[in-house]
Amino acid sequence: MGAKAVNDNQGIVDILMIVDAETLVQQYPKGTADNPTVVPEPLIYLVTDSQYVDFGQASKELKINIKTLDEIRWRSTTLSMNSSYYSLLYKFELKNGDPIISTPVPLLAKVQVPLPDMSNPTVPKTQEVENYFWSSTSLSEGEITYTFYFMILDRDNNPLGYYYWDPFIKITK
Repeated sequence: MGAKAVNDNQGIVDILMIVDAETLVQQYPKGTADNPTVVPEPLIYLVTDSQYVDFGQASKELKINIKTLDEIRWRSTTLSMNSSYYSLLYKFELKNGDPIISTPVPLLAKVQVPLPDMSNPTVPKTQEVENYFWSSTSLSEGEITYTFYFMILDRDNNPLGYYYWDPFIKITK
């Protein structure tokens, strides 16, 4: 189940974008920040709680059904889970449809995450990390296509390429 706000009538819909960064940077044009490359299928996978999915779970073209006032949060990672390659969302554009969501903004939150304690593996420690995501609120019924732009970076923080893709959102109530 997806994380819910205190009020069960308002949801938080987390969307995880998973990129096959190694294949993308090795086999396709790298693009630039001003002229990024569209992501070919099936090198990007969008995943969210199945209760929100209209179609496309774990595909490049995820279409979700949400309600007015639901919060949408987008995060990205790579198949290496950001150990060899990193994925960083850097720009959002409304592509097609009325602006039925607020303009997404990048946010950085400090959160506590579990960390294994090797001397006592069943009792994890915690560490504070910064969690980066983009957030938006659904405003009215309708359907839109949007574009998210992202870059792939190596372990030394060097950009390896710039890319984009165009998923959908459908607000039902």
